[in-house]
Order: sequence, then C-alpha cells, then structure tokens
Amino acid sequence: MRAHFALILSGVLVVIISTFKKLIQTQFSDIFLSSARMLLAAVFVLVFLIGLRKLKELKIDKRDLPALGIIGVGISLSFYFYFLALSLLPLNLAILIVFTVPFFSVIFESVMEKRNISQNVML
Repeated sequence: MRAHFALILSGVLVVIISTFKKLIQTQFSDIFLSSARMLLAAVFVLVFLIGLRKLKELKIDKRDLPALGIIGVGISLSFYFYFLALSLLPLNLAILIVFTVPFFSVIFESVMEKRNISQNVML
C-alpha cells in the first residue's frame, strides 16, 4: 500500500513541478531550478534520516565517492534537461516523456546486462 501511495504521490509532484516551471518560465533559469530541486531533495532526505535516527547508518566508503559523483552529475543533468525540455516543449509532451523513462530504463538495463525482461519487471 505504501508503494502505491509513493508512486501516486511522485506522479502528482512531477505534474506540479512541471506546471510550476511553466508558470514561472521567464523568472528562473533551468540551472537554478535544477540546483534548487537537488538541494531541496538533499535537505528532505537528511531530515528524514535524522527523524528515523538512521543517520549513523549512512556510511560511505572513499572508493564509492567517484561512483556517487558520477551518479550525482547524471541526476543533475537529467533534471537540467527536463527543465530545458519544459521550456521548449508543451507541458503535456514533457510529462509524457518523463513517464516513459522507467520503460526505457528497463530496456536499457536488459541490453546492457544481456538479460531477458521478466513479466514482473514490465508490470
């Protein structure tokens, strides 16, 4: 039940963020909005971990730092390109592209890992 709620909530938030970006399109740059989104996400995750008293379990090895840096840059670029697409495309088309990301991620993983796609993954 929690997973369904989180999925619905994330979908609603994507639509709200997209609509907000369209409304204030001329006031803020795509870089600023991407940075603000990453900063807010980091603050919320930190507050959540502190609230659960699990901050001590968050241990990062030094050898994992390059991979985490690459992942962070990738996520930042995806946010940037999403906001850039919102400024160039109609809102409904940009949201449609965002919601097809899981489908293309599954296909990409199956090609890169040379695995068949199971029926459970597609559902």
